[in-house]
Amino acid sequence: PNTWVPIESPNRPRIYRDWGTAAIDAVGGKIYRWSGGHSSYSGNDVLEYDIATNRFSISFRAEQPLEWIESTTGVPGSVSFQGRPFLSAHSYKMYAFVPALGKIAVVKSPYTYFFDPIRRDFESSPIYFDFKDERDNVLVAACGSGLIAWSIDGVFFLENGANSWRKLANAFSESGTPHRDSSTLVYDSKRNRVLFFPAGNGAPGQVFAGDLASNVPTALQPRGMKGLQEAFPSPEFNNK
Repeated sequence: PNTWVPIESPNRPRIYRDWGTAAIDAVGGKIYRWSGGHSSYSGNDVLEYDIATNRFSISFRAEQPLEWIESTTGVPGSVSFQGRPFLSAHSYKMYAFVPALGKIAVVKSPYTYFFDPIRRDFESSPIYFDFKDERDNVLVAACGSGLIAWSIDGVFFLENGANSWRKLANAFSESGTPHRDSSTLVYDSKRNRVLFFPAGNGAPGQVFAGDLASNVPTALQPRGMKGLQEAFPSPEFNNK
């Protein structure tokens, strides 16, 4: 118990899908990755791992950005000729599995795309958003009734079935601003709150709890935070 055990799949891909997140469908028993980009794999296919069969698969032929292989930052346009989104340079936490919808949501400027695991393809009607997405610097997490997005413009909410994002109370700005490589957020279903880990602003180790009922964030001041601040005193490092 409490021990990580490596699992070797007979068809594990030997390709670099760096800079990304693993999104899990706990009910369906699948793990998904949509990652690569920066000096790495540039195909826009969604890699699926079936926990029960211990097999990997993809559902469509990967599309590569024209003339921008292994450097997706400069891709002209948002989508491929088939209407599927191209990878970003770094895709940490920019997509999540939404249990209430049974789909993967990808928040990549200027649209929110949905991948349907049943059809095994992206849907053709993405949802537009206009909050700032500086270098794909938006982090997302699924919550009970929708999707939370954390950007340099604040915290936004997309209700399941809605076609537009709305900004949560300005008080959420106290949670700081995210950095795609060092920040994260997770949904605490037991307490209906979102935990923000900004990892910057000169305060490594700080965690903010955003209550979704009151829209009020609270600094948790976790034990051991002071030690992290002493170990990493440089604001420049903290913001990286």
